Amino acid sequence: MKKAIIITAIIFIISSIATLCFAVALGSEAIADFVKDNGASLKEHLHSGEEFFNYITDSETDIGGVIQGGVEKFIDGAEVFSNTDFSIIGNSEYNVAGEKASDISVEDKEELRIFADVASVVIKTTEDATMSVSNDIYSKSSSANTDDYTLLIDDEGYDVYLKAKKNNRNTVSELTVDIPQDYDGKIIVECSVGNIIIDGALLEAAGIDATVNVGNITAKNSTVNNASLSADTGNITVTSDFNCLNSELRIKTDIGSVEYSMPEGRNVDVIYNINTGSAETAELNGADGITVTKNSQAGTNGTESSGSVKGGNATNTDNVLNVSIEVSIGNIEFKLNK
Repeated sequence: MKKAIIITAIIFIISSIATLCFAVALGSEAIADFVKDNGASLKEHLHSGEEFFNYITDSETDIGGVIQGGVEKFIDGAEVFSNTDFSIIGNSEYNVAGEKASDISVEDKEELRIFADVASVVIKTTEDATMSVSNDIYSKSSSANTDDYTLLIDDEGYDVYLKAKKNNRNTVSELTVDIPQDYDGKIIVECSVGNIIIDGALLEAAGIDATVNVGNITAKNSTVNNASLSADTGNITVTSDFNCLNSELRIKTDIGSVEYSMPEGRNVDVIYNINTGSAETAELNGADGITVTKNSQAGTNGTESSGSVKGGNATNTDNVLNVSIEVSIGNIEFKLNK
């Protein structure tokens, strides 16, 4: 498992180097030097993993000094995520503790900032005029330490902040935030390790910016003004009942895949780009009103795969949802309805 994480980290590093302008020359030169000095091809070194990993993370080399900290953070987060059992969330049998905060005023707040160290974060809405927050802790262990979680309200620069110790492998937490439906600011949701789920949110005047370092994002059964969904390492799923009224949806993952379902009652204009991977559009082929265009293998902007999906079955052709999907390493699957 650890070797697989290391190899994934190496691929991620190379992809990052290729896309960060300040490191292009540095990264290309360092990698070329390694291949030249050690023989074999870059592909063979990626499969062997260890020696190349040690070289590019050596703090004494220029390239190592740039990326060493980021690699260590990536590996740490991936190991925490893979050892956390998120599947027990929602099972009352394993619910060992909980904490709630209610009547939180969001009046006159231009932004709501929500952050969790390790958790499954669920964004919902309420008809109440104030926000409420609950943190439920689950564990299969009779000796679970629930003190490893601290729920902070309006503290350390966040409106909601769930602190957690990442080395606690016996518990998992679900942070649920109920936001007033008439909130009209920006909602910023961040999670270091875990999942972000937007489900049952009616926020016609509010935009959502969701970011996870290691984990997945799911957007479903919701209406928002606009949305940006970003995962450093993880998958992003957008179902057909997720709607952006302001006609703008941005999806991005560095390492992971995207599943995007055509929205109900909306026409779309989707532009996608993949550095390493492919786009699956078979389910859309032949569908009434939908045009799929795949560019050449080289794609645009040097990407491996790029293209567009336009149209839909909506009668109002003026109400078009503009969607951009960016994937560094992974695939995109388009679906008609889900």
